[in-house]
Amino acid sequence: MANLDFRRFVPKDVFNKYGDKSCWFVSDNIIKFVIGAEKLYCELLKSEYPDIESVDLVVNNWHEGGQFNNRGLRTFEYIKSQIDKGIATAKLSQHVGGSTNACDYNVRVRLKSGKVFFIDSNKAHDLVTKNEKAFMDLGITTLEDKSITKGWTHADCRYTGLDKLLIVLP
Repeated sequence: MANLDFRRFVPKDVFNKYGDKSCWFVSDNIIKFVIGAEKLYCELLKSEYPDIESVDLVVNNWHEGGQFNNRGLRTFEYIKSQIDKGIATAKLSQHVGGSTNACDYNVRVRLKSGKVFFIDSNKAHDLVTKNEKAFMDLGITTLEDKSITKGWTHADCRYTGLDKLLIVLP
């Protein structure tokens, strides 16, 4: 994990304030999940894309010039700003609380030919549910229902006590 870019998991304002210490606000559970899921998605997609080189789970990409900023750790200020705008949001989200235990992500595929693309979020979600045990072995316990996650997949590592994935409608 020494080469892991923690900016993927924290918003820009947190990284700007804490720099490399931002890693303190990211649960090792979510890091282990993301690293393992990148490898697992790669294996699962090989039959469809035989020339697959790698898979990245894109959580935040603000540090790459992208638009995603609050899909790992979310600060209380961010949650308050969403409430102030009238946006329904979970005050007790797995994203909040000083150490994110959740991530919203998109699956980016890189082919050996150099082509890069994202798979559909419904497909990413379905791969998790069809390979539930393998993904749970990586530490996730919960997915948000794909009917509300239009364009991303939400996974978290909360304790559920279940031997199957908990699908939630926050």
